[in-house]
Amino acid sequence: MFAAKSDLGDIHVRELITLDYKVFESGGKRFGIGVVETTNPSYTLSRKQEILDDLTNLKYEQQLDMVMLSVVDILNETNTTIVPSDVEASVIQQVFGSDTVDNIAHL
Repeated sequence: MFAAKSDLGDIHVRELITLDYKVFESGGKRFGIGVVETTNPSYTLSRKQEILDDLTNLKYEQQLDMVMLSVVDILNETNTTIVPSDVEASVIQQVFGSDTVDNIAHL
């Protein structure tokens, strides 16, 4: 049952990113953060390029300084964050001490 509810493969990418999405402002910067909680992160992570493309579009459309999507595996209590550029990767490194490889950070 959890796996069936976690199958997000057919959902439009923008809807996937904005299912649980907020825009914040801090220090004169605007950033958007989306979260997908799932029992099977591979459904979402398999769409990485599509997500990256739409994160870039969303960043431009909403005039954001940064945008990212965190995919939370609720069974294994892990977080994989997709970031579209070096700007977001730098923030992930500074805040969490985690390197980003191929636009993915494991937190």
